[in-house]
Amino acid sequence: MRLGQENEAIELFERAATIMDRLPFFLGFAGWAYGVAGRANEARALLDELITRAPHEYVPKTSIGYVLCGLGQFDEAFAYLDRAIDDRKPMMSLTAYCPPFDPLLQDPRFEVLLAA
Repeated sequence: MRLGQENEAIELFERAATIMDRLPFFLGFAGWAYGVAGRANEARALLDELITRAPHEYVPKTSIGYVLCGLGQFDEAFAYLDRAIDDRKPMMSLTAYCPPFDPLLQDPRFEVLLAA
């Protein structure tokens, strides 16, 4: 996505999600890729799926945050990242290196997340 290869990224994440039985981690990345590529309806469909599945199975809050970032819904993404920290999810330590969160890097709230 950083290289402008949105279609290739979407194909890769969709294939990974299919191979891994629609694992939420890969669905989050696919949703992010759809959002960045301007395919908001597809991104929202994956977002809805993740939110619907969350009460019944483990769905990383960071995966939901990926999709929200792809859709440009940064305040909502921060809300999910705050919840991920509250859950003490180990993935939070990697957020500074995760491309979906690139748009959040300059936001002062991001530094607070990393310090938590």
